[in-house]
Amino acid sequence: MNPEKDIVNVWLNRKGFFTILDINANNRVVDLLAIRQKKDGTDVRHIEVNCSVSTSTITDTYKQELIKKF
Repeated sequence: MNPEKDIVNVWLNRKGFFTILDINANNRVVDLLAIRQKKDGTDVRHIEVNCSVSTSTITDTYKQELIKKF
């Protein structure tokens, strides 16, 4: 598995989701399927993960915004 999928998978598990990885569906692959039971129903999410690396510098302000989100 890719490291970026691992990170998303762990994050979803900590949020209470049961995850299924790499599902084959009609000549395509679903990266992650996440399911969570809630009081008012079931929360189901189809998640595709993509990672990009650039050579631009990341500012400290942007780093702090990312830290707040995660």
